Amino acid sequence: KTYFAIEETDDLVQNPTGNLVEQEIFYRSVKIAFVLGTILAFINHGELIISGALTAECWTKMDLTCLVPYSVASLIATRAQLEKSAPA
Repeated sequence: KTYFAIEETDDLVQNPTGNLVEQEIFYRSVKIAFVLGTILAFINHGELIISGALTAECWTKMDLTCLVPYSVASLIATRAQLEKSAPA
């Protein structure tokens, strides 16, 4: 099976990285990344957040931590969408 044969339709938008994704998938993935990224940031850097001693390195790590749930949510939702729309 190939997952890269995507036809452009009206319900698809182009995100800043140039990949075609559905708006719903993009917005849902951003919400998931925000919630899970926040939880993971508190797990990993809770002491520094509470004490206010965050460094630039910690901020960068927290930003990168949010990319993991975004990437996973986007990948799974896009793959499910492609499998759903693939001809049987």
